[in-house]
Amino acid sequence: MSYPSGRKGGSGAATCRVGIPLALVPVADLIAHLESKLSVMRPYGGDVVVALEQVIRDVNMLAERFDSSILTLEQAARESGYAKHSIRRMMRQGKLQNVGVDRKPMVRRGELPRKPGLDSPPPRLQVHRTSRQQVARSLIEQGD
Repeated sequence: MSYPSGRKGGSGAATCRVGIPLALVPVADLIAHLESKLSVMRPYGGDVVVALEQVIRDVNMLAERFDSSILTLEQAARESGYAKHSIRRMMRQGKLQNVGVDRKPMVRRGELPRKPGLDSPPPRLQVHRTSRQQVARSLIEQGD
């Protein structure tokens, strides 16, 4: 799969080469793509390799933070497609861990199931496109 091409979709949002908005690209696919680029660039070494390794670490950290964020029942219902009472039942059955208190139950986003057949895509970590000029400028600034 190819990623940032610099093209803009009809809405003005950055898209990957196959036309999918970058905000909807699964983070695991993005990381795999970056790691494949890194394996090609690693033999040449240099600042770009170091920067790309840091980007991969940062994206992993942000994805973990996103998945571990805590949601209220209302937020969980909106994101999962399940009703609040269904989420409560999953908690009682031990299928979901309540990370809140009895009177105010909460769940971790990464543990939340997705209702089959739900039309809207699951929420994704927003990944914004960075231009080559921005990357180059940041590498030059680091060297000063």
